[in-house]
Amino acid sequence: MSGIIENRLFVRPLTRSTTQSTIEDLFGPYGPITEVRVFPTFCFVELESGAKATEAINALDGTSFEGETLQVTNAK
Repeated sequence: MSGIIENRLFVRPLTRSTTQSTIEDLFGPYGPITEVRVFPTFCFVELESGAKATEAINALDGTSFEGETLQVTNAK
């Protein structure tokens, strides 16, 4: 067992001004979101399916968001 959760994403770095709403806007196009947990410099985003999570990783990892270069990976 690898410990990877296929439909849950770990996203960093975030700014202190990042809100649940801005994360939902960013990840919403990749399918239904079942949970968002925002912390000061990172968040977890859970999508309904692992396939949609992979699609979000491929589209958003390395992109600019609120002045930061995002790292989007599967959560462990």
